[in-house]
Amino acid sequence: MTLDLPQGLLTFYCPLAGPVSGEADALRKRTLAWAHRFDLGEGDDQRAALFAQTGATMAAYLSPLAKGDVAQAFSDYNAWAWAANDRSGSAEHGENQARSPRRWCHHQAMVG
Repeated sequence: MTLDLPQGLLTFYCPLAGPVSGEADALRKRTLAWAHRFDLGEGDDQRAALFAQTGATMAAYLSPLAKGDVAQAFSDYNAWAWAANDRSGSAEHGENQARSPRRWCHHQAMVG
């Protein structure tokens, strides 16, 4: 079943018109890799991709002038925040929500 909708009807869905980061595609790719590395989807690749896409898109639209590590940190943080939000209130995911920052800290200690 398809709906014949007037063109432009759903433009209200993303009202963030204007500048978008020139690093948007790179942010998406790096945030996706980051989301998989820290298992934000808890074994579900599609959930990890959803969180990464949402985090990177939010960063690209809300801070279009951010570059490099600052833009990437904002994008990764947003992906984690969306994952945490998705899990909030769920007893099943509560422990994993707290474990994710610990994994990040452990990874940073090993890399740094």
